[in-house]
Amino acid sequence: EFLASRIATGSATMDAATAAAMSAPLQLPPPPPPPNGAVLALLAALSNHGGVGSHDANAHQLALKARDDALSSSNEGYGDLCSNFCRVLACPSPELIPEEELKKFHDGDAEMFGKCCGWMMDRQNGNADNDEFERKKKQGAMLWNTIRQMAGLLLKNALVSPPIPKNAPVDALGRMMPGRAGIGRMELPPHSALEVKHGLLTCMADREAAVRGTASTAIARCCTSAIHLEKSMAPFAVKNWGELVPFILQCISAGNDAAAVSVATSTTTTPEANEAATLLAESAAAGALLTLRKLLEDIPNRLAKEAPETSFHDLVPALLRGLGSPNEGRRREALACLNSLVFPMPGSLVAHMNDYLGGLSALASDPSADVRKLVCQGIVSLLSHRPEYLKPHTASVADFMLRAT
Repeated sequence: EFLASRIATGSATMDAATAAAMSAPLQLPPPPPPPNGAVLALLAALSNHGGVGSHDANAHQLALKARDDALSSSNEGYGDLCSNFCRVLACPSPELIPEEELKKFHDGDAEMFGKCCGWMMDRQNGNADNDEFERKKKQGAMLWNTIRQMAGLLLKNALVSPPIPKNAPVDALGRMMPGRAGIGRMELPPHSALEVKHGLLTCMADREAAVRGTASTAIARCCTSAIHLEKSMAPFAVKNWGELVPFILQCISAGNDAAAVSVATSTTTTPEANEAATLLAESAAAGALLTLRKLLEDIPNRLAKEAPETSFHDLVPALLRGLGSPNEGRRREALACLNSLVFPMPGSLVAHMNDYLGGLSALASDPSADVRKLVCQGIVSLLSHRPEYLKPHTASVADFMLRAT
């Protein structure tokens, strides 16, 4: 079998930090507080859910202006709206929102409130024991998750392209006029930046795949934008986001050993608690792998250079364990991440090269066509950047590539 000898000559090893991360409970950052009702009403108006009538179009335009005014009014206003967008993204259910904020949502857009939260009113009125209630609840949950994704996209856009202060002089193309000392793009206040970063990490482990995808894109784009907008995006630079890579490692490790994850300090847990812990670990691993892949696609050298050294080193053995996952998505994402490390070639991958080659060999006959395609991509990357590792196996590689295509 292609490179079969590599499996016998090396096995994925990990240090004490990685082993501890795998056996410890998954520690999520502190969740953001619930969003306020005003931002929910704003999101409802921005969604233009009522159609294309003149009234709805006018409300949509007013909502756009309100959003832009809030983002460009001051650093505090910018931070407050970004924080509330993040709170919506991180809120799994409107049941968690205080009653007074739900009232503001209702007063701002009764129609959208009814679609998202009408089932909650039915339950309060004792109408929760019929099929109609279950249908409304399911539809409400789907719409709520759509609003969460919308809030995440608006958050990402506001962060990666910080607005110019309101009334600042700009040229015909909307660019800030040169020579204006002391005037720059909006910046998140420190407390808002910390809340947003914690919120995005929390969403990385969300049960909803679409929410995880939105959060992973926001994280990757923010880290990339911090390279070009060093002042306004400084909190999101990899070197300044010390929790990012260790949390990604923790999530991947928890997914690798989901059955061992606990949700309490007690040694006895209920089956329901174990099931919830496993689901959390699986979701967290999926979100972490997706985020890591996007970061490695966008800024591999920056990530290798600026991430905490120990955590970044331990990513490789954790990813190698993921290659043996029964979950196709985890195998695919873990291999994509390892392939992306071939070009920067950190010392951790060099140290585990035998295991990486063994993983490629084992996955050469994977039932998933996407995984087999990534095996080919990994081989091509090695041939392009580090051919010395494949020279002893040129004939086997050529035979596999011909059979795979």
